[in-house]
Amino acid sequence: MTKNRLIRNVALLVGAFLLAQYIVSSIFNLAFDSVEQAVGQLSGLDGGIFANWFGSIVVDAILALGFAVGVFVSLRFVRPVSATSSWKSTILRGVVATAFGAVGIFLIRLLQTLLGSVKIGPYPFGYSFTASFNGNNAQFGLINALLVLVNPFISDVAIVVLACVFLKLWLKAHPNFDATLESADTSAPSTTH
Repeated sequence: MTKNRLIRNVALLVGAFLLAQYIVSSIFNLAFDSVEQAVGQLSGLDGGIFANWFGSIVVDAILALGFAVGVFVSLRFVRPVSATSSWKSTILRGVVATAFGAVGIFLIRLLQTLLGSVKIGPYPFGYSFTASFNGNNAQFGLINALLVLVNPFISDVAIVVLACVFLKLWLKAHPNFDATLESADTSAPSTTH
């Protein structure tokens, strides 16, 4: 296993944990919305709630992936965790990785805001294919994305720090892992068969 794969697996595990947390939260919201609609209308459920729920799961998966990519970039390129790192620096590296994950979510929300601010005319396949940019929506979305930037950092810092601690412990338990990586990086690839 290479160091890239190890760090990628740690980042994907963090993202998978967050996705599971988002799914449980949205299942709770779906159940609450279903009960609220059934009691309010007494006419049964329609398919709109379930379509909205599936859409929110897709958005949550994209956000969890953005967070995982931010954690990967931080742990691989900015502040890597090693077996010789002190506990203080390992915890600090987990906090930095969480900040990178929060920035990943911010960038996805910013892209979502910019794409959502572009409106197409009423007949996209007819005579009126005029795209317009709504600056008010973009400004509101940017402010909202900045305000939401703090939320994933606060809610997810513990799991990322824990993942960094486990990564340090794993690297300490496998001391030959770094030596194997260094010898694999310095050896020239063989071109003979």
